[in-house]
Amino acid sequence: MTLGYTRSFSLDTPTVTRQPSELGITGMPLYTNGGSPRFNVSGRFVLGSGGPVKFISNVYQLQEHVNWIRNRHTLKFGFEYLDLSFFQSFLGPPQFSFNGQRTGGGSATRGDPMADFLLGAYQQVPITNGVRNNDGSNTFTVAFIQDDFKATPRLTLNFGLRYEVPTPWVDKHDAINTVVPDPNVRSKKFPNAPLGMLFPGDLPRGLYDTDKNNFAPRFGFAWDVFGNGRTAVRGAYGLFYDTFNTDTIAQENPPFNGGARTFRNGLLSNPFGSIGAVAPPAFGVARATTV
Repeated sequence: MTLGYTRSFSLDTPTVTRQPSELGITGMPLYTNGGSPRFNVSGRFVLGSGGPVKFISNVYQLQEHVNWIRNRHTLKFGFEYLDLSFFQSFLGPPQFSFNGQRTGGGSATRGDPMADFLLGAYQQVPITNGVRNNDGSNTFTVAFIQDDFKATPRLTLNFGLRYEVPTPWVDKHDAINTVVPDPNVRSKKFPNAPLGMLFPGDLPRGLYDTDKNNFAPRFGFAWDVFGNGRTAVRGAYGLFYDTFNTDTIAQENPPFNGGARTFRNGLLSNPFGSIGAVAPPAFGVARATTV
């Protein structure tokens, strides 16, 4: 029997933080807990930065595999249980793009990206506000049995069956939701939510019921054609299942962060006011985690 525990941890923190106002950009808050706005001048250069990024993964494992040889049968059977948790927190700073469209009258091929940059005339800047968080956990249980049967000295048959039970990922703070495309569906937990938007409490914590019918049969054969061990024909069939990872529980969804919006054809000196827009608010901080 094997007992295991694996933990991985990473934390990437910017070493330099510059407020947009320090770069001559007015009306823009700092959307990350560190770092600086980024600039991409097509074909010339990229001035990059990043925001704080944190990942923590914990895996607890219990497994047992047994082989049993009896006459012409080689039996293999076992099980595995995994208890998984994953935490991530991230938010990248905005990036101003300059591609020549502004000096090219709407055509990047007629303009000059560097000239756009020197004029402070950006083509677009996507704004993502609200720190992205996942604090998910689930379990995965599997059992299997397989028989390698020596039918004849030249033919071996493989029969097997695998059974898997992955539980849905759940968020520690239930900060997930989903949408049912039905205008008659309304959340009972948050009645003021948009029609069709449902949350844990309306649905199970993982947003769907545990799938308990994952039976996966296996069959294979190996045929020694001439009986001299030099030419073999092999074949196999199996049914396999995939599972969701924790990213799929949608740390991108409002109202658990601010969302995303792209602004176009403004001026770097006043990226929102220059196009008659209002800066999205900077809000959302990483939730505390006990993992």
